[in-house]
Amino acid sequence: MSRLHKQKLSHKVEKSHLFNANLKGADLSGTNLSNSNLGNANFEGAKNLSIEQVKSACFWQTAKFDLPFQKLLYQTPESSAHRNLCLKLWFYIPSTSTQQKNQ
Repeated sequence: MSRLHKQKLSHKVEKSHLFNANLKGADLSGTNLSNSNLGNANFEGAKNLSIEQVKSACFWQTAKFDLPFQKLLYQTPESSAHRNLCLKLWFYIPSTSTQQKNQ
């Protein structure tokens, strides 16, 4: 597990692989998490973390948050277009034309 515990995270983590990262107690003020993979990351006790930061990232649903923050996350609508973008960014999904060429 990555150890970023109780540190200020750089503002430039856009599209980063933060899977399993330990961000417990980290200061996330102004950090751009857009399209970063947050799968299984631990954000418990993180400071200055916003709903917008998390919702701009990918796979936040499997990350750990403080319970009140997690409840707010699930009360805020999620964009299916962004979910599809995350899948394309983090997993290779061949286009229909590529699949037809391989058959």
